Parts: sequence; structure tokens; C-alpha cells
Amino acid sequence: MNTQQIINEHIRLRILQLLNETGRLSPSLMANILEKKGTELTTANLQNNLQYLREQGWIIYLSADSIALTDEGLDIVKGKRNAIGVATPSPTEISKVRESKKTEEEKVVTRIETRQQLAQQIAQLLNDELVVVVK
Repeated sequence: MNTQQIINEHIRLRILQLLNETGRLSPSLMANILEKKGTELTTANLQNNLQYLREQGWIIYLSADSIALTDEGLDIVKGKRNAIGVATPSPTEISKVRESKKTEEEKVVTRIETRQQLAQQIAQLLNDELVVVVK
């Protein structure tokens, strides 16, 4: 395996991980973020790696400027699936994905609880107003 092939495998993993973190991105924003995170690549190199990931079914173009991760791509990020042409995530990277998923689930539960509390408060206020109007 040559050096460029190893580099491309790591770039592809970083792309999948970035899409997992963000949900969806444009290629230009993806290039900027990857560069800020220390992954330097040319526009052609990014396009070639995106094309490879798309051909494998691990990413999908929602529009010309919007790329998202597929379920199969997510399996790679989570370490549930080995993929030819993509570096294997380290145990630390895999645990971060699980932790962020857990955090997202906790956020959803908190939002639901907050909405339920607000609904109860609104119901109580409406009930109080009805009592005042009836008196």
C-alpha cells in the first residue's frame, strides 16, 4: 500500500466523521473545516474522495451543495463495519461517537421534559384564568 492510499483512507474517515458530527455539509465548508482540523487537501483530492465515498454508498448528495452520511457510512464511523478504502476508527474515536450519541439522546429527553413542564404551566395558567373569569 502506498503512502497516498493511506492518506486517502484517513481523509475518507475524517469526512465520514465530520458528516456524523454536522449532519450535512457543502464540499467547500467541509474543506475549510477539515483544513482547520489539520487535514490539508486539494479541491481535486476532496472531490475524488467524495466520489469514492458516494460510489460506495457511504455518503449521499442531497443537492449540489449538501452532502450527508448514509446509515452504512454511520456504521463505519461507529466501528460496526470495516470498509475497504477507509481507515478504521480508533477505539477512542468510536467511544466519542457513542458518547455524542448519548449526549444527543439526553438533549432530546431534556427537551421533551421541558416541553411537558411548559405545557403543564400553560394549562395551569389557563385554568387560573378560567377560575378568575368565572368568579
